[in-house]
Amino acid sequence: KIAAILSTWDKAIELKEKLIEQKKELKKGLMQKLITGKIRLPGFDGKWSKKSFEDIFTKISVKKHQIKTTEYLEFGEYPVVDQGQKKIIAYSNDKDKVLKVPDTGLIVFGDHTREIKFIDFDFVVGADGTQVLNTKEGYDLKFYYYHLLIQKIPNNGYSRHFKFLKEMIFFKPSLKEQKAISNFLSTFDNELDLLNSELKLLKQQKKGLMQLLLTGKVRV
Repeated sequence: KIAAILSTWDKAIELKEKLIEQKKELKKGLMQKLITGKIRLPGFDGKWSKKSFEDIFTKISVKKHQIKTTEYLEFGEYPVVDQGQKKIIAYSNDKDKVLKVPDTGLIVFGDHTREIKFIDFDFVVGADGTQVLNTKEGYDLKFYYYHLLIQKIPNNGYSRHFKFLKEMIFFKPSLKEQKAISNFLSTFDNELDLLNSELKLLKQQKKGLMQLLLTGKVRV
């Protein structure tokens, strides 16, 4: 009976993981088509222009906001964002190092890792290789965050990759259409965040049940 109960949680976890993967694939396909103009949202037409990296992006100097890996804390007041896969890698209590993020957010690019993250909260910049980007007037930052996600960035090992971004060409629809596309794709991000939270909760529940049922603290 105990095994059957725990198997129910295993099945729920497996189904949730499959749903997350399906949602990711759907978003990936739609993002590729919407960002390149192969599919247009209702109410939009007209030709898109093409722009260079320099036309769209500004690179923010972050040296004064940067801390070393040895200064990372497990807990703290301010989140640390670096070039790794995790959105928040660590914490810091150094108020003077905090980078104030505008309401529209900022893009973090991993010069060594090629990781691309959209950040909409104030943070301390992690160790070497963390590049921070904003967009110029007339360019929606979230749209160009998604645009960077579909770009093919060559894997140059642990060398720097920022030089490849500078060589890229990007599409430019009207600002209104940029915002409509980014808002549409953001709904997928919100759904994925919710599904991941539900998955985390299921795993915590299973862990708690195992602890109670397999030690006899709770009996069936």
